[in-house]
Amino acid sequence: MTRPRLRGYSGRVRLPGFTAEAALYQSGSDYWERATAGHFRSQLRPERLPLMDYSRWRLLFEAEQQRIRTALGDRVIAIAHVGSTSVPGLAGRAEIDILVGAATPDHIAECMRLLTGLGYVTSARAPSGSEQWGLMTRPGKIPFEVLIVGHLSRLWRRHLWLRDYLRRDPERARAYGRLKSKWAARYGSDTEKYKQAKRRFWASVEDATMPAS
Repeated sequence: MTRPRLRGYSGRVRLPGFTAEAALYQSGSDYWERATAGHFRSQLRPERLPLMDYSRWRLLFEAEQQRIRTALGDRVIAIAHVGSTSVPGLAGRAEIDILVGAATPDHIAECMRLLTGLGYVTSARAPSGSEQWGLMTRPGKIPFEVLIVGHLSRLWRRHLWLRDYLRRDPERARAYGRLKSKWAARYGSDTEKYKQAKRRFWASVEDATMPAS
């Protein structure tokens, strides 16, 4: 397998971006205080795109995973931590991306309805005629974004592949982290341009290395 150059990112994005506008996580637990103690909280200023360490996010994900699984029950086959906060050694913005694998595509709408009971709001839905998916965010201090797709669908496999692509190679993850730091510095508080840079990069990586099935 040929590893693409990390600085070479271009191409058309064919799938919906996973990271939507950041909402802020809030709960009655003390996970926020334990996960973002000290100087990490001081970085959460609206004019910046702060990058934080992986180790701060695992407990937050696990707690939210349990809440989601309890709410959705057997409508869901699996729940996975994805995105930058799921990769050890990779700095990422203070947001946690969760991938929910619905038992069937027909369960996606029901899962979205049930997640509103946990404080989630709908960010986007699949356009007519495309593979079914739904994207939701949860307000609070730390962004939680949940992408609901059919379990083992192309979108499910794609997001896990992107995560594992970086988990397998710490050097590759660090290089990607440096790219993200450059984008954060370049675009400041312009979240949309930051996301577009990531999408262009991942489109080129996917074209070069992702298995067809």
